[in-house]
Amino acid sequence: MNNTEKNATQEAIDNIIANGVNLKKQMIVDFFINVSNKKNGGLISKEVKKIGFDTKIEFDAEYEDWTCYCSKKIFLDYNIIVNIEIILDKIARKYNGNIDGFGTYGNLD
Repeated sequence: MNNTEKNATQEAIDNIIANGVNLKKQMIVDFFINVSNKKNGGLISKEVKKIGFDTKIEFDAEYEDWTCYCSKKIFLDYNIIVNIEIILDKIARKYNGNIDGFGTYGNLD
């Protein structure tokens, strides 16, 4: 992960915090993986499930691309997010995919 990606990760975390979250509680965080096709998305999904993620593969007709959504309940912490992004990107690259960020709806009920 290069410095630009690291800065983008911190900026995303800062934006989530600014919208209001409880950093002392875990929240479901969704990580996005660009995939080349449904088959590769399925292979990525299978591997990611083995390390505790819920997954969903979707096709976006407008952009004509596939995304594998990988969700897990974690603390919103820079080091945790970066380590997960590195792990998921390593898995994705085996199947011609790549990590494309993350997001969360937070944890304020």
